[in-house]
Amino acid sequence: MEERLTIGWKELLLFIIYYLLFQVVIGLFLGILDAFLGISVEQQFLVGHYTLLVDFGFFLILFFFYGKVRHFVLQSFQFAPMKSLRTYGYIIGGLVVFALTQYLLLFLTGLESAAQQGEDLGIKNLKTTLDYSLFFIGAALLTPLKEEFLFRGLLHRFLDLRYHFLVGLAVSSVLFGILHLGFPISATIMGAVFVILYKVTRSIVPSIVLHMIWNAIAFISIL
Repeated sequence: MEERLTIGWKELLLFIIYYLLFQVVIGLFLGILDAFLGISVEQQFLVGHYTLLVDFGFFLILFFFYGKVRHFVLQSFQFAPMKSLRTYGYIIGGLVVFALTQYLLLFLTGLESAAQQGEDLGIKNLKTTLDYSLFFIGAALLTPLKEEFLFRGLLHRFLDLRYHFLVGLAVSSVLFGILHLGFPISATIMGAVFVILYKVTRSIVPSIVLHMIWNAIAFISIL
C-alpha cells in the first residue's frame, strides 16, 4: 500500500469541526425538548444507545460528502493483511493486552470505572430485544468502524505522514482516551494498540476487527 498525504489541515479540521458541530446541535435540540416541552431527555430517540446509530449515520454522510477525506482514509482500508495468520495472532495479542489493562485499572486497583459511559449510553434503559439488538449494532459494529476511520485512518495517518509516527500515535491515542469517560487511561492504551496494529499490518481493517470483537465482549459482559 502506497502511503500518500492527500489532504491538508484545512480538510482535516473542517471535517472534525462539522462532526463536532453536529454533536452540539443534537445536544441543544435535546436540551430544548427537556427545558421547554418538559420531555425527559432519557426518553428521546436521540439519546442512549440510539445516539450511536444517529451519530454513525451523520458520520457516514459527512464521510462520503468530503471526497478528499474519504479517499485518504480508504487508502488504509486494505483486506490483504486478513489473509495472513500472523494478523490473527496480533489481534489475539491485542485482546490479551486489553483484558489485562482493564483488569488492572478497573477491577484490581479501581483507578477507573466504566459506569459513567454505561449511564451515558442508557444501558439501564435496555428492556426489549430490539433495544439490545440496536445497542449491539451501534456499540459493537458501527462505533468501532467509525472510530477506526476517524482516529486511525484519518487523524493518526495524517499526523504520521505529515510529522512522525510517534506524533500520530500520541495525539490520536490520547484523544481517543479522553473521549472514553470513566476509563481514559485504558482507552488510551487501547488506542495505542490499534495504532501499532495498523503499523504492523498497514491496514485499519485488523484494528476494526479487534475493536469490534472487544466491544462485543464488553456488550456480552453487561448482559
